[in-house]
Amino acid sequence: MIITARQLLKQAESYFNNRSDAEYFIQSLLQKPRYLIYQDIPINKPEILTRYHQLIKRYKPHMPIAYLVKKAYFMNFELYVDGRVLIPRPETELLIEQTTDLLSQYQIKPKTILDLGTGSGNIAIALAKIYPQSKIIATDISEDALAVSEINIKKYHLSQQIRLIKSNLFSGLNTKFDLIISNPPYLDNKEIESLPYSVKNYEPMIALNGGSGGFEIIKQIIKQAPNYLTAKSLLALEINPQHGELLNKLSIPIVLANDYNHLIRYAFIINTYN
Repeated sequence: MIITARQLLKQAESYFNNRSDAEYFIQSLLQKPRYLIYQDIPINKPEILTRYHQLIKRYKPHMPIAYLVKKAYFMNFELYVDGRVLIPRPETELLIEQTTDLLSQYQIKPKTILDLGTGSGNIAIALAKIYPQSKIIATDISEDALAVSEINIKKYHLSQQIRLIKSNLFSGLNTKFDLIISNPPYLDNKEIESLPYSVKNYEPMIALNGGSGGFEIIKQIIKQAPNYLTAKSLLALEINPQHGELLNKLSIPIVLANDYNHLIRYAFIINTYN
């Protein structure tokens, strides 16, 4: 008996926490857009059903589907992900969009880019495609994260453009950059405790915990970044909405911007004075 995409989706719904997880799972399995998985398209390849049952057996309650299928989507890219890196979020896509808008507005053409805390490599890869003439250094303190980002960088044939370095923020760097961009850890301990199980039990804490008040790493980046920025450059950060007031108290001009939910989520320092 041949099973259809719609029937397989119906089966998957009984295993996962919600319909969106089941949809993501079947879309990834079949490599089909969302609307097609609701059609009576026959699944003729036995290997797809074998893979379906293998993955279902591996699934654990609240497990992010991206980790189950080992893939996530960021802008127009399909990325390999596992528990060594955060799953890319739509908020970081908006960070890229707002960053490129500001670069254009201030006529900054980034020849050198630094991606601090690259994780899966999502930011570096997106910027490499937008600015193909740029040279990018992508750093992370985690060797595990760098191993994942290397998989994705090789997948898109960007090894000549993106250089991976193990580094704690700016340690070991002696280059100046036209753009420094980061989605750093920015949650405090209380926020981490209240995270959903799917995040708290599966995603790497090193990429989430921002130290005292969740602000320590952001504060370090802002303090050290001027030493690594060129005369006409931009620092772009994804931040915790609660940090907007703290950033406004700093004695430097900072541009704050909102995310899709109208929460302060991004901080930009435009450097045209060095």
